[in-house]
Amino acid sequence: MNNYIEKMNNWDGTIIDLCYVLFEELCQSNNIIEDFQFICENYEYNKKSESEYKYFTEKEITSMKHIYGSFIDESINSALLVTYEEKKELLYAYKLLWSLVFENELITTTKQKAFSLYWMLIDKRLPFQNVFNGVQFDKERFKTTAENLLPNLKRISYIIDFPFEQKTETTSLIINELQKVKTLEEQAVLLVYAFDLYAKENPPEESSE
Repeated sequence: MNNYIEKMNNWDGTIIDLCYVLFEELCQSNNIIEDFQFICENYEYNKKSESEYKYFTEKEITSMKHIYGSFIDESINSALLVTYEEKKELLYAYKLLWSLVFENELITTTKQKAFSLYWMLIDKRLPFQNVFNGVQFDKERFKTTAENLLPNLKRISYIIDFPFEQKTETTSLIINELQKVKTLEEQAVLLVYAFDLYAKENPPEESSE
């Protein structure tokens, strides 16, 4: 595995060109899925702003983003969800993702596959992590639980609306409210409410561009 680390550490070009080199190396592996997982979990590289493309052109990259970007995004999402629902090990997610993206009739050339690797490595959902056993509710159960927690919800609303100077004041008081209830399910409902209310009260600023 050190060969991948060495290439990442010594590379002095663009990220996407590095992915071309990594993919070529990957194709020579006898344990391609394990190596693919290793690259995804150990990828670390900062693009040199002055670097020029070696294997790609700007036009090619723009075209591949348009043609393959959404497909790769959905493939990552599908691999995540299937692995989560079936409670599989992480290797299963990488094996499934590899199959979806690199073993089909849509993405066939080395450049297309290197771009696909690049698109994956810059995605915040990778590397994959185990997130099993999350609390799930049907609508009626969620509604009933929320109704039973109405005093807590009102207090969370008050905390979020209060003009604290620091976010840590808000979050620490919300944590206190979570600790007042007895079950993980109740904590989940309170946190959902807090997240939604905070997002509503603090919408992202629109870009000036």
